[in-house]
Amino acid sequence: MAPCPTTAIVHLAFPLECVTPVVGGGVEKQTPDTAEALRIPAIRGQLRMWWRALQPEPTDTKPTDKLFHDESALWGGVSGEADGDAKKDTRRSRVVLQVRGASFRADLPAGRHEGSDGRYRALPNWDGGRPMGYGLFPLQLPRETLSRLKTADPPTASVRHGLTFTLEVTVSLRGDLEAAKNDLRQVLGSLWAWIHLGGIGARTTRGFGALNLTLQPLEIAENAAIGLAPKDTHGKHDPKMTREAICNEVKAILEHFQPPARSDDFGSWLESASRAFGCPAKRASRAGYHPRVPAKAWCLGPPRREAKEAHSEGLSMLMDFRQRPGVGRNPGQQRGRPGRSRWPEADTMRRLAISKRRVTFRDHPPKSRDSALSCAPRAAFGMPLHIAFKDRDDEPASGAIVPQYGTRWTSPLRIRPLRCADGRFACMMIYLDQPFPLDHTDESKPATKVAAVLAKQPGRIPECEEQVPVLAKQGQGAEDPIATHLKNNQGDAVLAFFDWLASAYRWERTK
Repeated sequence: MAPCPTTAIVHLAFPLECVTPVVGGGVEKQTPDTAEALRIPAIRGQLRMWWRALQPEPTDTKPTDKLFHDESALWGGVSGEADGDAKKDTRRSRVVLQVRGASFRADLPAGRHEGSDGRYRALPNWDGGRPMGYGLFPLQLPRETLSRLKTADPPTASVRHGLTFTLEVTVSLRGDLEAAKNDLRQVLGSLWAWIHLGGIGARTTRGFGALNLTLQPLEIAENAAIGLAPKDTHGKHDPKMTREAICNEVKAILEHFQPPARSDDFGSWLESASRAFGCPAKRASRAGYHPRVPAKAWCLGPPRREAKEAHSEGLSMLMDFRQRPGVGRNPGQQRGRPGRSRWPEADTMRRLAISKRRVTFRDHPPKSRDSALSCAPRAAFGMPLHIAFKDRDDEPASGAIVPQYGTRWTSPLRIRPLRCADGRFACMMIYLDQPFPLDHTDESKPATKVAAVLAKQPGRIPECEEQVPVLAKQGQGAEDPIATHLKNNQGDAVLAFFDWLASAYRWERTK
């Protein structure tokens, strides 16, 4: 069936700024692009991802086929029959993106490794302190690279500061007024989610490259350019399709781009926007392959004067929950040496090494040899979860927690500063509805397991990687206070984190 002809074109300009440093964003991994400050394909990919996150629950027997068909109809792509029928056509995107006026203040090292002549600290001194380093750890130099250097205090990879640009969006609308409104809601909904929940570059799940509008949404709507096709070019004409009707719809949608007046209004603001863009009040618990809006849960910190302050606070809280002595681990017996983790993953890996490598741990044996206690609740923060032991005695247990199917699983927890209408910033934490990867042979079973795998170590058996399934959303083997928070939240580590923030620091959370 031939697509409906274009009946109207809407052109909007969104002036944006990045209120936190941008990681990577270029053609090379974790490296700022010197030729282009921004790449259109990267932005388009983000918008398509958020479009998928906003889609309603499918009623079709082949939901992924329908999702692909609808996405290619709006954003472009190759469309055809799923069984390989040669009747395929390339669909041109009805959304045109352009970036204008892109500029940035500076590309600066995220930190520096102290030392000289091949003897350097493995952990850098991070610009912004340890919390920023917790979010930027992939930028530190590998030990092999450090051992070959001779310069004093070599820098880590750089991040981009002060990025500003204008994103121009042109949407071709088709059909009658109701169809045009639906197109606008879908495109502008994707932009809303990208601006408020996503960002530019890498590490956006940890708040880097966070975006903020620099113009009031009403002014963006007033500056919109709207063109109607001549009546005789698109067959039957809808008399309701007028510039005024389209302009009113644009204004109604862009009202949701207005930030909440105060942090107290965050919950109602998020719910109102999700409802306006067609999201169901609650997602079904069935299998899924991508993050979905509305959020499963949220948590919000107190307002701060600057974005970097709110961002650093959020990263610090996550670091404390996972690693701080007295919370995520025991206090160390020696200065500078942390105590044992209160999370169960370390002992899970030790038990696996005892079973597969026939090793013993004299200094730090697992608290129990019972394999029923093996679990990995921190997998809920994203995978792979690397478990690396520094002591030689524990080294055989080094490895990772990975998805049972696939190699990576993006964190469903998004941490970023959100600007309120009063100009202050609050750290927003969003827990997206994103199921674990499932076995494609039986998608009806709930995804409750991940895989533990020992690191490949020459001379040790097994030398090759061998995956062993372990439970993910469980809390057995953990110690308080982690154990209590996990128990109160059915083993869900992200909800346990929110529970800890609300009880220990009085952060607002999902009612």
